[in-house]
Amino acid sequence: MDGKALQIHYSKEQLSAAFIELLKHNRYQEIPISEILDLAGISRRTFYRHFTNKKELLHYEMEKLIQKYLAQKDKLLAASCFEAMMTVSFEFWYQERELLQLFIRNQLFDQFLLKWNEHASDIYKSINGPWPITPHIDEHNLNYVTHFIVGGYYNLLYLWLQEENPEPPVKVAQDIRQMFQQIGVTF
Repeated sequence: MDGKALQIHYSKEQLSAAFIELLKHNRYQEIPISEILDLAGISRRTFYRHFTNKKELLHYEMEKLIQKYLAQKDKLLAASCFEAMMTVSFEFWYQERELLQLFIRNQLFDQFLLKWNEHASDIYKSINGPWPITPHIDEHNLNYVTHFIVGGYYNLLYLWLQEENPEPPVKVAQDIRQMFQQIGVTF
């Protein structure tokens, strides 16, 4: 990164960290931009160079989290079976549960889902697992498939991580595997 890009990254990260710190103690709607700026030590002018409003800062934080998840794709694909893949996935979210719980408590998790859906089709296409419905699925049907899968996954994350002491990721992955096995027997 050159000096300017490094400064931009630093400013965004300072604003992001201050925003998350304030979100730990305040409701999203009650956090003024001025408090974010004070805590971050960043000027109003610099804030508006990077973000048009607080919602855009929130989306920046969500996008960072999604990119962090996607960066572990090789680890997911190296899993030996579906349950192992789900365990890797759930372990990631378990480690990030504090941030996701902030989204849940502040009724921002739906916005996270919408952000996630922007990537869903590309994620599905990039996974070379044993489950793709067809290798030549058209874009319209791919959207149906990915939104169906993401909807269930999203609701599971929401249910699981809203608990104060969520079950271990491996237990959740085992339960999901057992559910799919039962569905296979039933249908």
